[in-house]
Amino acid sequence: MRPERLPCSTSARPSSGIRDRLVLVLFVLLSLPSSLCAAPALPIIGQGTLLDSFEQYPLLTFPSQWRVRGDEATAHLIYQVAEENGDRFLHARADHQALQIGIAHPVSPRAFR
Repeated sequence: MRPERLPCSTSARPSSGIRDRLVLVLFVLLSLPSSLCAAPALPIIGQGTLLDSFEQYPLLTFPSQWRVRGDEATAHLIYQVAEENGDRFLHARADHQALQIGIAHPVSPRAFR
């Protein structure tokens, strides 16, 4: 035997007009430019601060001013100063290894306003 169906109550549901307004408000909020909702972007290249040019380090060596979080010997194998077309950079080659390095550089939070 089938249970008796009760009529649906519309009092628990928003009316069509309220629902339409809610959808419209949601659409407007999602359509806002991300610049209004997002944190300020970091300075783009050309306006940023150069932390290290790698010019002072010999090629194929680990940059001595950088610090390792983890095994130092492994970091020296993964990270090495390289050069291409006269530009020096920090090259990383890891084979299923995860190791962090970093350089300490004080930054004023006002620089990112």
